[in-house]
Amino acid sequence: MRQHIKFTENVFLLTGARAYSLKNSWMDCNDLGLVARARTGDTDAFRVLVERHSRALFRLAFRMTGNQQDAEDVVQDSFLRAYKQLSRFDERASFGTWLYRIAVNCSLDLVRSRKRRNEHIAPAEGTTGIETSQYREERKATATP
Repeated sequence: MRQHIKFTENVFLLTGARAYSLKNSWMDCNDLGLVARARTGDTDAFRVLVERHSRALFRLAFRMTGNQQDAEDVVQDSFLRAYKQLSRFDERASFGTWLYRIAVNCSLDLVRSRKRRNEHIAPAEGTTGIETSQYREERKATATP
């Protein structure tokens, strides 16, 4: 088979029949493959996991905490905890489910600590802290008829 050099996304790749971009090749990897690479110290693999799961974690954290700043903190803390505990992840489970549970625990920790300090922060205007109009719109857009 004849090899061709293709220029794709500012990276020269030696390919066979077709060109792959570096970004797309990472996105084609499943979570378990990325976790295995991240465990060996591949920070790019973990970055792809962060990009893949951060929006869902933010939506969850926002619903649980009621405000954007706390939700962003929860997402960051969740990924930090996940990275530190990658060795404890069981490959029989879904990485997304494991990460979701970590985010729930981080959210609950934040809400509990806020209650202990009596720092109840009101949800953003027009929201209940449970569901926002943006979340409803996203959910409608992704719903199957």
